[in-house]
Amino acid sequence: MKVMIADDDPASRSLLQGFLSKRGFEVTEAVDGQDAMEKIYDITPKALLLDVSMPRMTGLEVLAELAQKPIEDLKIFMLTGFDGEDETANMKSAGADMIFAKPYDLKNLLDELNALNKS
Repeated sequence: MKVMIADDDPASRSLLQGFLSKRGFEVTEAVDGQDAMEKIYDITPKALLLDVSMPRMTGLEVLAELAQKPIEDLKIFMLTGFDGEDETANMKSAGADMIFAKPYDLKNLLDELNALNKS
């Protein structure tokens, strides 16, 4: 299954990329939201792991762009350092399917991706 990771933190991207690649996922990395938008329509991943706070284009801005030109069956998992109810509600209303607060539980993330892979 194709997964894109869009996160401006190289350590976070590397951790997720290594973790998911070892479990059979085809992973593409994006250094920020703008980079993700430049790649996503060519790659058409089934899951996008999207950091909220990034330079050039935030995760919420990416959500807004994807709402205008959606990718069929794309599930968007927001990765955030914010876990307040208002922030969660804003991300959900903007189109996020799931929200993982940092530091996220890799087993939980893997379970959700595996469930998506089976659907």
